[in-house]
Amino acid sequence: MSPQPCQPTIGIISKEPQDQRYIAEIESRDGLAKVIRLDMPISSNDQLDSIDGIIVADHMSNPRLPIAEKPAYDEVLLFLQDCLARKIPFLGIGEGMLTLNHLFTEYDGENIGYTNPASSIHSQDRTVQIFVPPGTKLASIIGCGGFFKVDRMDHPKLPLSRISKSLMVNAYSLDGTWGEGIESIKHPWAIGINWIPYPHDQSSRAFTALFSSLVHCANK
Repeated sequence: MSPQPCQPTIGIISKEPQDQRYIAEIESRDGLAKVIRLDMPISSNDQLDSIDGIIVADHMSNPRLPIAEKPAYDEVLLFLQDCLARKIPFLGIGEGMLTLNHLFTEYDGENIGYTNPASSIHSQDRTVQIFVPPGTKLASIIGCGGFFKVDRMDHPKLPLSRISKSLMVNAYSLDGTWGEGIESIKHPWAIGINWIPYPHDQSSRAFTALFSSLVHCANK
């Protein structure tokens, strides 16, 4: 009998109830999902040394956080920096894209310069059209580049001028003022997106391939 393939463990940092959907996406691809709780010290979460990949859908470096919460979030940032240093596949979704940029950026948390989504021309729309450039890792994962309509997320926007030099834009807003997606040019699999990456009424099903690619790369 041939040995059973190893199931990679994917850590998930996300707010309820969204984390349940990420758990389902990972487990449907034969990964093991582990929710990393932020209401306790990061060191209290067992088995963190066995994390093979991670999904972050929260903004660890948010300067608007209450002072009392910052120490716990700073501890999580150190953990995420260690994940990137160990080349663990990293998927940032929504606010998690801002965290990914923060982890790579030379700017500090007070000067990252995010833009309030209320100023966006898409602020009244549930969907937004983006452009994924061919040749990016994101385009390779979903099978093509081009224009896509996706379900927008009401999070601060990331101006192109504030994206880390260690990252490249893999999805643009149509007016070209901010990045809707980013990916690392140094890390083998570190991707951030600012839309809902699973099937919804208007979003493209192509982006569910991100979960498959994350689990596949985490299993190497």
